Amino acid sequence: MRFTLSRLKEIVQVPKMDLFEATLIAAGFLVPLVYAERALGVINITVIEPVLILLAIGFALRTRREGVNIRPNTGDVLFLALVAWCALSLPRAMDFAKSLGEILWLGEAALVYFMVNHSNLDKESIGRLIRSWCYGAILVGSFGLVQYFSSVMLGQGPVRISSTILNSNHLSGYLIIYLPILISMKYGKKKDQRYYWGFLATIISTALVLTYCRAGWYAAIIAITTMAFLKDKRLIIWMVIYILIYSWIFPPVTHRAVSGLSPLQEQNGLARLQFWFIGFKMWHEHPMIGVGTGNYIYLHDDYRTRYPYLDRGFGPLEPHNSFVKFLAENGAIGLGLFLALLGILGSKITSLLLTGFKEQLRNQSEATHAQIIGVACGLLAFLIQSNTNSLFHLPNVAFGVWLIFGLAARQYALQPAESTAGQGFWDTLVNSIPASGRNKG
Repeated sequence: MRFTLSRLKEIVQVPKMDLFEATLIAAGFLVPLVYAERALGVINITVIEPVLILLAIGFALRTRREGVNIRPNTGDVLFLALVAWCALSLPRAMDFAKSLGEILWLGEAALVYFMVNHSNLDKESIGRLIRSWCYGAILVGSFGLVQYFSSVMLGQGPVRISSTILNSNHLSGYLIIYLPILISMKYGKKKDQRYYWGFLATIISTALVLTYCRAGWYAAIIAITTMAFLKDKRLIIWMVIYILIYSWIFPPVTHRAVSGLSPLQEQNGLARLQFWFIGFKMWHEHPMIGVGTGNYIYLHDDYRTRYPYLDRGFGPLEPHNSFVKFLAENGAIGLGLFLALLGILGSKITSLLLTGFKEQLRNQSEATHAQIIGVACGLLAFLIQSNTNSLFHLPNVAFGVWLIFGLAARQYALQPAESTAGQGFWDTLVNSIPASGRNKG
């Protein structure tokens, strides 16, 4: 079939949208592309704040217009509890502006998740939003490729690309979410559309390779392998082919990938071990409440001095692990709330997957079910890489993750009410308690 302008318009699909949906789409480009901090008193203002104001206005107008009855669920309560718990440590802040900024970001993430989850979006809008954020990732990745090849052509040699995210490891964490989603877009589509989405996925995978972030590579391999077993085992063959091609075109890739298999013999691995063990020591001394939100980096050298056996010769940095950061700064309670939240969201995504398999796609097209698998594997990759970088604490990286979690929760809510397979374990348990209580009374 000939690829024409009309076919391109059909692929891109740009319908009419309200303020809420239009702002979410714009955020997919603004947050990763023009994220910049500007001081306003003790807090730093970024592009996220005006985006959230527009989202809140759009959400209020949308819920009023459509008569949406908002009923907070377990995920909302856990997210609010996590924000409140982290905020309780603010009086102990060693740098008030930094601690306040981290707490505000967590609150903003909770607000994004809440609004998307309760926005009454339909399946078409959910798919449209995911595609738009994928296009934002394509643009960020393309800037990274321009950065790399410009450096080569100017005689400055290969560089680790960072694009508009400004850090190679953080760029990897941002891109890794969208690679499985873009791969999933080709299923259930016409031939020219499969080529289109395959080409876009190749842009993301190439940019991911050129970050030279080994944790991102390993996480992507695990996610795509998982996707292969859930959807299409031929993906493993394609993945091997791409790895061989990248290793041939970019020779340093092989050496860097192999060096990551012996983390104790290279600097990055030793540095992370130092950061993690110091974080564990902070938790050991403050097991329930932690040392306070934002305080890890300021206490790092004190712990390194007090416990010389933890010192590997590296200066103070963030712990390079979202889970260790929550544990060290907010204690077992903070990490427990965070893991419980992820568990609730994970149960909803798992329910979507199981429903699709059990009903043999009776109520879903192949494309819809494939995209659910892509979303699940993209989030899996992000969670894996969050063990080597504090990705959940980076607003320009994690904003899209909480949006996608919210969209997944919304998709979960759209399942047929009579489908017991569509209920997560926790929600089923919670919903059953009042009824059983009334029967006994």
